[in-house]
Amino acid sequence: MRIVRSFGVLAGIAFSVCVHAQGLIGFGAVTGIVRDYTGSGIPDTTVALINEKLGIARTMSTTDEGTFHVSALVPGPGYTLKVTRVGFLELDYPDFEVLVGHTLNFDISVVQEAADKRSASEKASVKVEDSIFELQNTFPESEVEALPTRNRDVNTLAPLSPAVVEDNAFGKLAFHGEAFTNASLTDGVWTTNSYFYDKPPIAPVVTQEAVAEVQIVSAGASAEFGHTMGGDINVATRGGGDAIHGALYDYFNNHSFNAADRYAPDFRPPGWQHQFGLNAGGPALSNFFWFVNLEDLDGHFKELNQTLNPLLVNPAGTAIAPSNCTATTALCASAVNFLNAQLNRQVQSSVASLSGLAKLDWRPNDFNDLGIEVDAGHRHSPNGTNTETVASNAGLLGYNGTYTDESRFAKASYIATWSGNAVNEVRAGWYHERFSDYEDPALLPSTGAVGINIAGTSFGGNPQFPIALSEQRYQLVDNFTVSLGSHFLKIGVDYSTTGDYNDQIFDRFGEYNYPTLTSFAEDFTGSAALRKDYTSFTQTFGQPVVNLHTKRLGIYAQDTWRIGRRLTVDFGLLFEKTFIPQPTDVNPTFFQTSMVNSPDIDFAPRLGIAYQLDRHTVIRAGMGSFYQPFPGQLVQALFTGNAVYQLPVTYNSTSTGAPVFPKIPSSPGGTTAGITDVLYAVTKPRSPLSAQGAIAVERSLGKDLTVSLNYLYSRGVELWTAPDQNLNPATVTKTYTIDNAAGVAVGTLPMLIYTSKVNADFAHVYQLENDGSSWYNSASIQIRKRMSHGVSAQASYTWSHALDDISGTPVVAGFVGSQSTPGAFRNDRGNSPYNQPNRAIITWVWQPNVADNSHWEYRYVLNGWQLSGSGIFASALGETPIVDLSGQQFTGTTMLFPNSLNGSGGWSRVPFQPVNSLLTGPEYDVDARLTREIRFTGRIQARLMFEAFNALNKQYNTSVNTIAYLATSGVLHPIPGVGAGTGADGSPWGDNARHLQVALRIVF
Repeated sequence: MRIVRSFGVLAGIAFSVCVHAQGLIGFGAVTGIVRDYTGSGIPDTTVALINEKLGIARTMSTTDEGTFHVSALVPGPGYTLKVTRVGFLELDYPDFEVLVGHTLNFDISVVQEAADKRSASEKASVKVEDSIFELQNTFPESEVEALPTRNRDVNTLAPLSPAVVEDNAFGKLAFHGEAFTNASLTDGVWTTNSYFYDKPPIAPVVTQEAVAEVQIVSAGASAEFGHTMGGDINVATRGGGDAIHGALYDYFNNHSFNAADRYAPDFRPPGWQHQFGLNAGGPALSNFFWFVNLEDLDGHFKELNQTLNPLLVNPAGTAIAPSNCTATTALCASAVNFLNAQLNRQVQSSVASLSGLAKLDWRPNDFNDLGIEVDAGHRHSPNGTNTETVASNAGLLGYNGTYTDESRFAKASYIATWSGNAVNEVRAGWYHERFSDYEDPALLPSTGAVGINIAGTSFGGNPQFPIALSEQRYQLVDNFTVSLGSHFLKIGVDYSTTGDYNDQIFDRFGEYNYPTLTSFAEDFTGSAALRKDYTSFTQTFGQPVVNLHTKRLGIYAQDTWRIGRRLTVDFGLLFEKTFIPQPTDVNPTFFQTSMVNSPDIDFAPRLGIAYQLDRHTVIRAGMGSFYQPFPGQLVQALFTGNAVYQLPVTYNSTSTGAPVFPKIPSSPGGTTAGITDVLYAVTKPRSPLSAQGAIAVERSLGKDLTVSLNYLYSRGVELWTAPDQNLNPATVTKTYTIDNAAGVAVGTLPMLIYTSKVNADFAHVYQLENDGSSWYNSASIQIRKRMSHGVSAQASYTWSHALDDISGTPVVAGFVGSQSTPGAFRNDRGNSPYNQPNRAIITWVWQPNVADNSHWEYRYVLNGWQLSGSGIFASALGETPIVDLSGQQFTGTTMLFPNSLNGSGGWSRVPFQPVNSLLTGPEYDVDARLTREIRFTGRIQARLMFEAFNALNKQYNTSVNTIAYLATSGVLHPIPGVGAGTGADGSPWGDNARHLQVALRIVF
């Protein structure tokens, strides 16, 4: 999608500047047209683009229509444009900035030599505001450096953009209402771990100190952007310059500075964190430019394990309540003591991270640009998987783990300027991430690594541990850009091969699921009774190592056609193809397990139209489609889900061979009939598709202020679903009684019950299909004030509504949701988990200059201050009320899977309450930084900074109690405290309480 944006008139020259969305990965571009006084384009005009600081000089001649185009420009300030032609005044447009992902478009009217040169020069010095087309936000280097961000993590800039919602409990980002796969690109290299569907964070281990600019594309990306149906983080790193420059820095937080978590106000953990490093850059030899960054993070923390589940603990959440247990006194006491030993425990954790970036560019002349860069990061955190300061659902012990994350990427590039208006860019990239996570035996209870889930609260081991994942990718991209008449053409090829090596078996050590404290106490006996009162026991056997190699091909073309002075039409087309590895094992009962077909029709068109009403106002409209890539998680699930490579089993308490707590079978033996799950894909699976449309009006209000009104529509179609094919139609109807809090019946709920299977030798037989849908509508206003008079600011307000029918409990690969009624997707239509109707954002940088005076009181007291920060003010997210079931519900009727109301084993949501109707809490979060600058010399200065995150300490809930009813013998008993808050998390700090830190930077 493309846009023309116009701004002011320079010199009697009518010098208007606009930006359209010739979206660029890792670079910026400059384009334009040179006209005479009649408005006709002037050919053979010399146009020179120069940035002496970066060592860039490009010279070209305009085409027959008077156009010029310069692509693959390093983002940054300090560019100058010079226009020269015999018989006309030479024009200079000095000191403008090229932003990453933007194309700056000039409309230049030259005047003859007889014109008043003094007048032309004065008017040419007027600054011109630039703008954007896609629904997105760009942070230039000045803002990346000035804004306070938690842990100096570039990912924390993404939520400061319109149409982006962050799940604060896990750090997941949802662009336009759904947590589809997002993409991160660093200097043009695809640096996203594509194994995970929506792994946070999405950007690599590149420190914010090494980042020059960040572009957050929420929707409407150009055809060059692929690999995502969500959003893009387009990062450009810093580079060298014509002078040596750099900084030494240290950011320090002592936990005594921080406010207490709202759910444990008496817990004031000791600890501290240092984040220190250096960066430097400059010239070397002839036309070489270098940059390096090295950073170390060292932190020590304490965390508290507790739960606020009303089915388990007392109202204060301090201990297990014996009143919740109706077994014998001895059994209840034994179970309560076992669980209390895991609550209110403090866990010591730490993190040590070392990362670095090195970059070298060689620009021998105006026609060649070669570059190479490497980045490496190592992060190790004993007992640091769980980042919550207060683990409100008892997940800090067995679920916590020691993780190690190593990230690498490298890039080699060559940019050749073939002629004035033709540029070819080739880049080769390498990306590698190794990730491991495993439990600490010292934190496990006496039952060991076996998982224990009681009424939705986790005790015991983590079903996902241990895991060792390695992803390696090689990428080759070739982009060619040329200006032909009034057309700007860009074509490119993007080919990559990705290897995913994963050593993991879910439920390797088994997991027992109990509906109530009573049912757990009756099993936790150690006596000869050997009861089996759990709802289910799950375990997986088989080969833990999966080694997959996936190839991806993307081919795109983009044409920006300037029709006259007011209209621009942009059309692009992207074709994507994924080559999926085929399963090595086949289940003879299901021929579908022998193959996983890859779609061949993923053609994604983009269309944009921009019309310039006048020199201050632009109207633009666009549409496009975007495909969800196949993540490694899903490919692996299809590869191993044949019940041969890996064998997942689910025992009900009455199943033949069902184990007795806390024992686990050493092998499946011969008792797997009826308890094994199978997964396969429909013969021709499709890639989920997002169809997006947008319309916007933007107005320039002076040289440094723009306002835009935007409307965005996004429709997700053919989203992945996995209905159970092994259920015979339900023919038995039973009626649940609904009680109120006093135990009085106030209603009934008729329900069709599933009681028989198609194939009794298997449990669930999931077929991956494309029956899900999502809907998103939003209206937003964006205001941007560029730096002038010491102030720059961005502000936006977004109203939106997000709906879907795929929010059920994940059953495949951790993200494909189940339905409450198999196949009845529309029954589960409701607000998306990321539906946030109101979201306002502001960022600002204020650097007052009281007076230009050399006296010491001005230099060291009045001037040199800076106040910067950001604020997010947003409405609450939602969670879905669910029913916890205790055993079979109706005498004489055996439900196939007694964990759901209808016995289907699907989503156990409350069917008479809306999806995601339990609201967590509104977010009011202000981060601020106060900086005092002290200059020692003209080049050396110190900056002392004080930072406050959630400065107002407006803590907000990020999770709530979702268990609304307990079903026992066909009666739904309401649970007190449903919807009450249970956690106030805030990744990456672990909570959203106020955090304070100090920092010192020495800049040279």
